[in-house]
Amino acid sequence: MRLLNAAAISEDLFLSAEGTIGQIKSIHHDYINILTSDGIVTLVRSGMDHIPFGIEVDLVDGWLNFELKQQMVRYFADAIVIGENLAVRGLQTCSRFSCQVSYDSLTGAVDFLPRLRRLQQLCNDADKGGGILAYVGQYDAKMFCSRSKIPSLIDARIPQAVKMLIAGILENKGSLINEGICGLLGVGPGSTPSGDDFLLGFLSGIIHVQPENCQQAAKKMAQHLVVNAPQLTTFMSVEYIKYGVKGLYHQRVGEMIRSFGAGAEQEMIDKVRQLMQLGHFSGVDFLVGFVYGGFTALSAGTPPKRKESVNENS
Repeated sequence: MRLLNAAAISEDLFLSAEGTIGQIKSIHHDYINILTSDGIVTLVRSGMDHIPFGIEVDLVDGWLNFELKQQMVRYFADAIVIGENLAVRGLQTCSRFSCQVSYDSLTGAVDFLPRLRRLQQLCNDADKGGGILAYVGQYDAKMFCSRSKIPSLIDARIPQAVKMLIAGILENKGSLINEGICGLLGVGPGSTPSGDDFLLGFLSGIIHVQPENCQQAAKKMAQHLVVNAPQLTTFMSVEYIKYGVKGLYHQRVGEMIRSFGAGAEQEMIDKVRQLMQLGHFSGVDFLVGFVYGGFTALSAGTPPKRKESVNENS
């Protein structure tokens, strides 16, 4: 049996109790996903990005060099043992890392409107049309997230779901939020479908861009995401959502959010470009959601236009 050492573990990861039995769900060059009744644990080779349910392992070569397949996984007090081939030890003594976003916010000093427009431009120019942009198109996100109606959406199901979600946030209505979420969860291929990445980005946007405008609606959205995800999307996406609603993100996501709220513009652009390289579409899909959520948060701080009475000026 080959013995490997844990280099670092997410301080927010819930490790199953000793004696728990799990199973490998997928194996990739850089990581292994292990599923138990408690959720997902991902073993990541050293030097890769941190994730909130991840354990960094001292491993130079890739996981595909092991003949692991879909083997049984056993949990011990200080180790995870995969079949008869491999053990990762030192879980209790290795260092800890955090995926919580924290920064000294420059809200008030940073004008979020041009930053959101810059993010949308970067998304539209990313040549990633196979993700969420293939469903929602390249609308002016600021106008889309306003309180006005967009007549061209009559027959477009996915944009309608986005508009429903926006309306639910602006009106703080759980039923509309839920309908929008259910229309987007599981949309698109991959281990984390485009609709899910968009939703997590959207929630992050309304939380990190003028959060006081959408505080109660954001809580409702988080609750509906957690409740609906297990029935409508993939096991990997469920895990990202479970942690994401607590403000725990993939390392590149956290770095982008920090730079958006408190970094110089060029730093933000650099972090955005790094995030856009994540997965086939995941990074861009998250960013598109963040842009829509951010514009929704700004719109929520703008009072709705008063309807004029027909006799008002008579």
